[in-house]
Amino acid sequence: MRAEILRHSEDLFAHYGFAKTSMADIAERARMSPGNLYRYFRNKQAIGIAVTEVFFRGMEAEIDEAVEAAGADPEARIRALFICGLHGMLAKMDRTPKLMELVEFLCGEDEPYAVLYEHITWKRAKVEAELLRGMETGAFIRAPARATAVDLMHSVKAFQMPQCLALWRDPSTIMPEFEGVLDFVFRGVRAKG
Repeated sequence: MRAEILRHSEDLFAHYGFAKTSMADIAERARMSPGNLYRYFRNKQAIGIAVTEVFFRGMEAEIDEAVEAAGADPEARIRALFICGLHGMLAKMDRTPKLMELVEFLCGEDEPYAVLYEHITWKRAKVEAELLRGMETGAFIRAPARATAVDLMHSVKAFQMPQCLALWRDPSTIMPEFEGVLDFVFRGVRAKG
């Protein structure tokens, strides 16, 4: 029943926005009483957090698949991680016109932000592991892997945040510009010679 509640909630958040969707709306869509809905979730914020967790776990599974499909080259694996994440975010933004309200909710309070931070931490650990692999094989220069992963994550932040992507004037330039940034970053990370 929780999964069905979350599916209906996500549909309502996408169509009406997080702020305008009420617990009564969710209960009605899920064909249950509001009192019964509270048996599963303490409030709308808890539902918003759960919807976001489901999205991030799904995105992480897709990223894992893309990374594995990229083969053994650490640079290709990191590129696959970021490109898959960007494609997932762009697809989510396309399907969810009112996504920015949920993003504001995530960034506005500690409990929902913890879900976002967990995803960022997961992604950073994946990048760090691939950087270490590249350093061990001689593909990347030796450097502190954690700090380099943080720097790499910061360098592509505009391509990972819906707030930035929503403001892009010409969406057709997002991927070419992203590839250019990755090329620039990897020129500094690759071992010379």
